[in-house]
Amino acid sequence: MSTDPIITNQPIPPAQAPGSLKSRLRLHQQFPSELMEEKRDFIVYLPPMYGAEPERRYPTLYLQDGQNLFDPDTSFIHGKYWRVGETADELTVTGAIEPLVIVGIYNTGERRIDEYTHIEDKRLGRCV
Repeated sequence: MSTDPIITNQPIPPAQAPGSLKSRLRLHQQFPSELMEEKRDFIVYLPPMYGAEPERRYPTLYLQDGQNLFDPDTSFIHGKYWRVGETADELTVTGAIEPLVIVGIYNTGERRIDEYTHIEDKRLGRCV
């Protein structure tokens, strides 16, 4: 998993421009849960004006498949990612949506189908 383009634990300068998306992503690795046995990685997108408005409260959107959202190097199909950050930046800057925080929860990779699909898979002979 490549995290080179993602800067963590860095202060957010005021009035970030949409082009500085990678500086507004925060990767949290091996986060423990009281509800799940496995630790999970997740990534947090901060809107362009986050550093300039530290007291503001933002709505939060939670998305699965976090590794596919922001970075072509961490996506399931290398180089193909969902461009969630670029889309959120554009919609926020143009006023089409309210600024928001986006949390992308990484899946478990090889066991992704077991996490997301709870139906009987006749080929595997079990409920997934």
